[in-house]
Amino acid sequence: MKLSCMLALIATMGPLLLAHAGSRESADASLQAAASTPVESTPASSADSGGLQEIVVTAERREESVQKAPLTIQVIGSDALRESGLTNAIDISKLTTGVQIGVGGSSTQIYIRGVGDFAFNPLANPGVAFNVDGVYIARPDGLGGNFYDVARVEVLKGPQGTLYGRNANGGSINVITNEAQLNETSGDFNVEYGNFNLSHTDGAVNLPIGDTAAIRIAANAVHRSGYLSDGTNDDVQQGGRVRFKWEPTDDLTLRLNTDYSHIGGDNGGYTYLPRQPGQDPWLGVGSPAAIAYRGSFPPLGPLLDTSIPDTRQDTKIWGISGQIDLRLPFATLTVLPAFRDTDVYSLSYPGFRYEQPNKARESTLETRLGDSAPGLTWVVGGYFFHETGTGDINILESDIVQNTQINYNPKTTAYAVFGQTTYEIVPDLRVIAGARYTYEKRSLVGNYLDNRPVPYGPGPGTVLESFDTAEDFNGITYKAGLEYDLAPQSLLYLTTSTGFKAGGLNETVPPDAVYRP
Repeated sequence: MKLSCMLALIATMGPLLLAHAGSRESADASLQAAASTPVESTPASSADSGGLQEIVVTAERREESVQKAPLTIQVIGSDALRESGLTNAIDISKLTTGVQIGVGGSSTQIYIRGVGDFAFNPLANPGVAFNVDGVYIARPDGLGGNFYDVARVEVLKGPQGTLYGRNANGGSINVITNEAQLNETSGDFNVEYGNFNLSHTDGAVNLPIGDTAAIRIAANAVHRSGYLSDGTNDDVQQGGRVRFKWEPTDDLTLRLNTDYSHIGGDNGGYTYLPRQPGQDPWLGVGSPAAIAYRGSFPPLGPLLDTSIPDTRQDTKIWGISGQIDLRLPFATLTVLPAFRDTDVYSLSYPGFRYEQPNKARESTLETRLGDSAPGLTWVVGGYFFHETGTGDINILESDIVQNTQINYNPKTTAYAVFGQTTYEIVPDLRVIAGARYTYEKRSLVGNYLDNRPVPYGPGPGTVLESFDTAEDFNGITYKAGLEYDLAPQSLLYLTTSTGFKAGGLNETVPPDAVYRP
């Protein structure tokens, strides 16, 4: 993003920095009621070795015990999710190691082992792939509203480019929600209250439809006041999800999912570093005391806008997806089509007014064919991704220093083919090999405007640049390694893997318009 005036301002102001504010400790009391027996969120059974429980994951696009998965993975089950009070992506960092998650405006910024992206607008590419029920969520401002009626969260650490594709350099976070269960009538209802005016209600009901079909309906509502003095870093969301499952034969399963989420509140917040002596560490930058503190830094401080913006967000997300599993004599064919619509309005204040309305529509299709048998496991597949969007970025430091608008229309189309196999070369010793080829085409059209009034600028609505850029990118990622069974519940593995972070386009003209993968 072209923010030359803002960068100059930060350099001039010297030690005054912005810091994201994390979550404060909260206390809560909860009440749970269940009709019949709730569905187990993670299949588990006692292993032969005694008390060790088997956790089944789908991190490698097939069901397998986490003890047998040759990758660094941390699994958070439904019990741990509920006990922690997790309601959004940021809370995952409280339950995992090597994971840091914050927000920039309405965008979620995920880092695993230090690899990620400071995504602050929809034109940025995340460094960690985020998937819900096997569907990739491209927009960093479209991740909220998914954390209810969840079976488990799988956190894969390290590059996952072969099976998860573009933008999985740091790893992947997979949210798996509870699917509809055949021949079962059950439900659960949960109410939680806590400090910071927390109220959280969620529940689900599972209903059979004959002997071959079932439907599961889940809903969620959260309201928590902000951790910062200006009301920011709050959590306000409502959502609902419907999952349908039809299994007419042992060889065919059809799943249909649809969901809707609304995310509101006062948006993500910030504090200034260093703090003034005796200052509250939870003093938000939008509070009067923080505004006065910012204005005390010469020479630009007195020239900055001193009005306190009414920060907020209003994000509406809905999606629909399906999954067909057809068991053939030699393999299983899986087809995953999906569509997601994200409509965002975000007004945040990271030391300046940052307004960002944008819309994005994402269509994906993944097709896989694979089988897992003694001595040989394999999967091959293809992937299609298409996204279009419109949006604005409005930045106000003051009518003297900077009053900028960027409007943009991005478009991305990507294709990929991939394959991975694990082959037993001698008893208990297997070789792993996989590769993926990705091709994508991106375009960006828009204008860069100066809205400063005369005499401080050229006049409101003056076009400084008009950009119209298109570029193709491609990349190859791979995974290779060995795995060896030391014991029935002990796996030794050595792997090397790579990731492909997509290239992109800046809101400017050549030669600075393109950044490479």
